[in-house]
Amino acid sequence: MILPSRNMVQCLDKAKELAEVYRMEAHHDRSHSVSMDEVLRLVCTYLNKDVQVQYFLDSETGDHIRGVFFEVTGKYEIYLLDGMSLEWIRFVLCKELFHVLLDEDGCRNCAVDDHLREMIPSFSDLHSHPGSPVVWEVLAEIAAAELMFPFADRVVLMTQENVDTTVIAQRYSLPVLIVERYLSDNAMQVIASHMA
Repeated sequence: MILPSRNMVQCLDKAKELAEVYRMEAHHDRSHSVSMDEVLRLVCTYLNKDVQVQYFLDSETGDHIRGVFFEVTGKYEIYLLDGMSLEWIRFVLCKELFHVLLDEDGCRNCAVDDHLREMIPSFSDLHSHPGSPVVWEVLAEIAAAELMFPFADRVVLMTQENVDTTVIAQRYSLPVLIVERYLSDNAMQVIASHMA
């Protein structure tokens, strides 16, 4: 999937902005994983977004949908799939919060079936040019990864021998799949090419 450079920069800038607010306001030791309670509080207070988080039960979505957000007259509702591991809850909540922070009218598609039909094949085609809502799915995930598992940390980890993704996932309280995805050569190259 081709990601527009200006959108990638916008997404990384928003992640950097939230990371700075987190460092200034949360008074949280960064040697531990990022507190999602603090991130949610900061999005609501410092960044002035009205966000409610709830859980949903839906056996029909499988692993395709772990979370969704809806905007209704300036208020945001985030729904997280019930029954996920704590690591997935944290990551999906962070990703959905970045949807809120990056939200623009053209960046969302509330027709979930249509969105999935466009999104799923786009992930396997490196040269696809999907519509804006699909692009912003990926960008929200990249922003969440950048906040929770910063590129600078990943660069240091990649210089070490015998990188154990399970240990790293535990340290950052992230799903192993996300750690593996963002330590991959492709992800590291894509992010590196857009870092200022």
